[in-house]
Amino acid sequence: MGCDCGPGETCGVPSAKTDKLGEVQRMRKYRQYVIYGTVMLLFTLRWFHILDSLFGIDTALLAIFIGSAQIYGRALDALLKKQLTTEVLIGIAIIAALAVPAAHSVDASWLGEGLNRLFSSRFFPAGSVIVLMLGIETLEIFTLVKMKSAVDELMALAPKKARVKHGFIEEEVAVETVKPGDILVVKSGEGIPVDGTITKGNGSINESAITGEGIPLEKSAGDLVMSGTICELGAFEMKATKVGEDTTLAKVVRMVQDAQQKKPEVQKYADKIARVFIPAVLGFATLVYLVTGDPVKTAAVLLVACPCALSMATPAAVVAGIGNGARKGIMIKGGTYLEAASEVDCVVFDKTGTLTFGKPSVTDISTFDGIGAEKLLFYAASAEKLSEHALSTSIMDEAKKRKIVLAEPSSFKVFPGKGVFAKVKGKEVLVGNSKLLRDNKVRVSKKAEDEIAKRGKEGKTLLIVAVGGKVAGVIAVADILKENSRQAVENLRKLGIKKIVLLSGDHRTVSEAVGKQLGIEDIRAELLPEDKVRIVEELKKKYKVVMVGDGINDAPALSAANVSIAMGSGTDVSISAADIVLKTNDIGKVAETIRLSRQTLRTIKGNIVFSMAYNVLGFGLSATGLFVPALAVIFQEAGCFSVMLNSALLIRFK
Repeated sequence: MGCDCGPGETCGVPSAKTDKLGEVQRMRKYRQYVIYGTVMLLFTLRWFHILDSLFGIDTALLAIFIGSAQIYGRALDALLKKQLTTEVLIGIAIIAALAVPAAHSVDASWLGEGLNRLFSSRFFPAGSVIVLMLGIETLEIFTLVKMKSAVDELMALAPKKARVKHGFIEEEVAVETVKPGDILVVKSGEGIPVDGTITKGNGSINESAITGEGIPLEKSAGDLVMSGTICELGAFEMKATKVGEDTTLAKVVRMVQDAQQKKPEVQKYADKIARVFIPAVLGFATLVYLVTGDPVKTAAVLLVACPCALSMATPAAVVAGIGNGARKGIMIKGGTYLEAASEVDCVVFDKTGTLTFGKPSVTDISTFDGIGAEKLLFYAASAEKLSEHALSTSIMDEAKKRKIVLAEPSSFKVFPGKGVFAKVKGKEVLVGNSKLLRDNKVRVSKKAEDEIAKRGKEGKTLLIVAVGGKVAGVIAVADILKENSRQAVENLRKLGIKKIVLLSGDHRTVSEAVGKQLGIEDIRAELLPEDKVRIVEELKKKYKVVMVGDGINDAPALSAANVSIAMGSGTDVSISAADIVLKTNDIGKVAETIRLSRQTLRTIKGNIVFSMAYNVLGFGLSATGLFVPALAVIFQEAGCFSVMLNSALLIRFK
């Protein structure tokens, strides 16, 4: 695979472009605030006659010049590209408004001296349009959510150092210098720096970052290990097979980058309508001038047609929709994603940590030879008290929940990949798998074998407990469903979602057991991050796909989906890669998000229909001379207010 990194960049590692993009966004925001604030200040000073002129220029005219600079810059750019955009229409309307003599202003003496001075000013029509359009743009920029780069977070997973073994000597080196064939040493609690094969020793490997597997896997000589995963317990030597850009983690990084670049922006409905609306307005204004020969009527038509209400139709509803979501713990990163969520008809769920809790819990306790469940837990939890294994935590938690007082083991020994041995109140206790019992010559009865086979078919991890040389019971451990996962899936079906898919890096048996509980038929298991991306891309050919996940391994698929939702309890990487973040673990919020987005889209469409009809009425009143330019501006600003009021109703949407 070729590398297209620039000079001085490491393959798979992002350059400073991401930081530069964030800096550009920040500068754009601050520039907008300064321009808008300056324009408002200058108009206010002019209105109260505090500062009528500055540098020999009328203060209002100076405000118009500053406020319209961006508009004319974008209008010129559009014209050079042979496009008619909102900025072109607004630019023409501003020029027309400034060309109208003051004699055609509104007499507002009945409103008082201050308002009369404002409305009778020849700069009022042009100034009002500029203030309103700047306000809309500032509102859109204000709603942007700044998030840290998902790529940066992914790269933070990779260890910066590796321990290379030369004969009997271990040397710590930069991970970039590791070559295929090098022998590395990995100890308990350390991250695995590159992909490779274990040659000596064993360990309990947490692969949740890559596969989503919630329970650590026991690995020994001959097994493959991947970069970005962690050795939670044990120690081993490994032979490096894939380094640099070829490692699993580097591939995940590239997939996130590629998916984000391919992801198209959803085109706003208002923009689509503007392509037809703007040429129509310019044509109508030209016709009015040719028929009447009256530049005042023509200016009034252009001003009443300023697409302020149309431009406000989307951002006002989006701000209200985002605000509504924030109150419910649904953080939406922009209107594009709110709009995209309204169109989804396929929901793809990651399993671990999304539909399940993402950690092992005791689900079943089977006992033999008369020992009770409480007694079995007492021996098992006391024996596991000194263990650091993830499964021991689940047994300890269950004992704590049942308020069982544990004993201190008088001796303790760990058998990596098998289990533990301990002496509890004078009795020898073994907790682990069948290998541990076989090595210690403990016979497993037919009854125990049947129970092990039964629970194994359910996709559960089994811990066999032997007390005093005899099998006393079996403790089944699994990653259990969240309380409302079933209802959440059912709610999506009620919304008319056509397809629901379950993706997991976990074993097929485990994944199918979870899917059966939820009533999900399409289950894809034992997946790597690239498999999830491939499946999402395939589904996108037929559906509008929303991906819901929480882990690092979900980040590429989240970026690839039409719209993505991350659980707030998930990793920083998944949160950064997602378009929408749920602040809580409530999976039911997925259906709420889709309902809110659909209502927001209905509001946007309603705003657009209203603004179009409102503009048509304004055209008639202006063309017949009933509106002078100042009244035309007041009329179209009243339309903007109506759109904002309609959008504000979204805040109360339940």
